[in-house]
Amino acid sequence: MDDLRTVLTDLVDALGHELSAPVVPAPPYVVVTSTGVVLRATLPAGRLVIALEPFTIERDASATDAPTYRRRTDLATEVCVR
Repeated sequence: MDDLRTVLTDLVDALGHELSAPVVPAPPYVVVTSTGVVLRATLPAGRLVIALEPFTIERDASATDAPTYRRRTDLATEVCVR
């Protein structure tokens, strides 16, 4: 979790911005989801959101089996300012 905090801080620095408060490795800055992690920071232009999704979830159409987690062969990454 500390490494993810560092990644977020480095990304904000690379964009030429400063964070208004120190990042803690917990929500709302670092959030663990079922498929990966989401990093969030508030910037002057809006909210920076980075989603790293190394897993997918396969669900059976009958919904009788538990979902199956699969590691992606490619790391899905999405970055946006909202």
